[in-house]
Amino acid sequence: MAIPWVQVYSNLLHHPKTGAFADALALKSSDVEIEAIAVGILVSLWTWAVQNAPNGDLSAVNDRTIARESQWKRKPETLVDALTKSGFLDADRKLHDWEEYAELYINRIEYQREQAKERMRNMRARKKAESENGA
Repeated sequence: MAIPWVQVYSNLLHHPKTGAFADALALKSSDVEIEAIAVGILVSLWTWAVQNAPNGDLSAVNDRTIARESQWKRKPETLVDALTKSGFLDADRKLHDWEEYAELYINRIEYQREQAKERMRNMRARKKAESENGA
């Protein structure tokens, strides 16, 4: 069974509309269900990871960076421990099932790389043909 999904762009956190929305709501912690806050933390981490760790491997990323990019202001270790205990971050510090969730992005990046390689091959072949014809 396919799970419905929605595309979230990696600039969502820093988009001007997001800040305007947050300001307009004038939220207090008592106004929001904790699961909504948890989703915001996860989406913040994922939107950062898709640009900075597109393979989902955070093993070279320190706890402070993970916390900062997740918008977490308390002890970084607390967040990383919670991500691991809840199953969102595997013991090897890879985002759990990242390939499944970031598949479209990963495929797009791979396609763009292949296209760039093909353009380079074509350009080299053209230059070679030109030099052979001009020699």
